Amino acid sequence: MIDARDIASGLRAAMKVGRPRIRYLLGGANLRLIEWLTIVGRLIGREVPRWQVSYPLALIAAYASEWGADHLTGRMPMATITGVKLTRHSMHFEAATSQKHLGLKSRAVEESARDAIAWFRQKGLLN
Repeated sequence: MIDARDIASGLRAAMKVGRPRIRYLLGGANLRLIEWLTIVGRLIGREVPRWQVSYPLALIAAYASEWGADHLTGRMPMATITGVKLTRHSMHFEAATSQKHLGLKSRAVEESARDAIAWFRQKGLLN
């Protein structure tokens, strides 16, 4: 996970000091979903869900949620198909080499989450 502001800084740095034909990985912390939910839950004052839903049921809910968002409410879906599908994969990325070369230091996940939550609240997307 990496803050969008750090991605922007990384892209600027890649344009300045990046070498042609070299790929740079802009990444931050590697977290499991439960770790991310714990951080967000603590910041918004809610507990982490206590139970798990089976993958097929979650996927059906995501299809329904996206359909409802697209055709009924016009709001963000509660679950996305891509989000549910990504839970089937454990992905770990190591960005230290790119960060060192670009002079990039990504901010803490907690800071990014806190700022994102404030933005969502300001826009009326989170109560």
